[in-house]
Amino acid sequence: MKLKSVIPWVWTGLLAVASLALFFIWPDHQAPDLVSQAGSTFFVLTAVLVTALGALIATRQPGNRISWLFFASGAGLVVVGALGSLIPDEAPVSPTFWHWLAFVVVDALSVAAIFYPLLLLLYIFPTGHFLTRRWTWAGWFGAIMVPTLLFVALFSEEISAPFEEGPDVWTITNPIGFIPLSVLDVMGFIWIAGLLVVAIGGVTAVIVRYRRSSQLVRTQIKWLLYPGLIFVVSFVLIVFGVGDDNDILSTLIFVVPIAMIPISMTVAITRYRLFEIDRIISRTLAYILVVGLLVGTYFGTVTFISTQLPAPNAVAVAGSTLLVAALFNPLRKRIQTAVDKRFNRSSYRAQQVADEFAAHLQESLTIEEITDAWIETVDQVVEPEVVAVWLQAEDTLGARS
Repeated sequence: MKLKSVIPWVWTGLLAVASLALFFIWPDHQAPDLVSQAGSTFFVLTAVLVTALGALIATRQPGNRISWLFFASGAGLVVVGALGSLIPDEAPVSPTFWHWLAFVVVDALSVAAIFYPLLLLLYIFPTGHFLTRRWTWAGWFGAIMVPTLLFVALFSEEISAPFEEGPDVWTITNPIGFIPLSVLDVMGFIWIAGLLVVAIGGVTAVIVRYRRSSQLVRTQIKWLLYPGLIFVVSFVLIVFGVGDDNDILSTLIFVVPIAMIPISMTVAITRYRLFEIDRIISRTLAYILVVGLLVGTYFGTVTFISTQLPAPNAVAVAGSTLLVAALFNPLRKRIQTAVDKRFNRSSYRAQQVADEFAAHLQESLTIEEITDAWIETVDQVVEPEVVAVWLQAEDTLGARS
């Protein structure tokens, strides 16, 4: 086994050990509520998952720079998590060097170390290279802003608690600081605004690459768009309060789509079952529509029976449940056919041709007519250059072919 293929997995193992140690020293791990424990668990598992996927890409495609970004994001999660666990809820009376380092790194580099590499993926996915040189500005933006932001945070006169706002935010004096805190605020605003521009540019880069690329690359991009759209839907659900009564459910609604993004990227880059994305999209969309219609039918029927008929609520619920159960299979078939016709044309066309051929076989046909029908069907589906059929017939005089 080559050394280049071993190093990524060794790095993944080291980061997994560091993540496991971080998990047991994390304050949230000792918290009594499950939500805090779930948050720390997700943080640690995401770091290991992203790094392992980077190692898989580096092994299968050594020249693809996407593996580097996965490594950077996974390491950023561990470093920020480890230093973030050192930050107390209140200002320390005698700040140590580690307190000071944690304040600077978490406040200044948490976004740069975790989310910025993921934004750059939009510019180089799936080939690992920018589309053209004019798109490299996104990389230069981070290369200039990250050291500048770190320098300003390192030498600011005061260091504040990360991610905290309002009049109760505490600060500590920086013993080596000489830059006013207002400069750090201005740099932070420029950084956040720049990240927004980078994100918009990344979406534009994906669209441009999709329009200019071959069918293979377009299929790979679909693997990125699929979890991206699911993330948008989950974000909308959270905005409208879905899962507010269950914090663990709301966490899963937000967490699972995020984890799907690097997984889908890895599937696309390694080309593992690559061309099944159309089937996955059509099935997901079909079941979403079916569930939505059935839920609407259920609540509509319950409301109608409860308000219009003198029947107990139990009867309304039972009747609505039976109606939904009866509608599920016919509704699913109709919606699946309609969705396949739009989003999964190959499956829809193949099924249509198979149905036509099966109907043709029900007629009284000779062996020559069956052969002609079979050749016509194969020609419609796969369009080969040459079609040959071998027949063997047997009669009372013996066998002949």
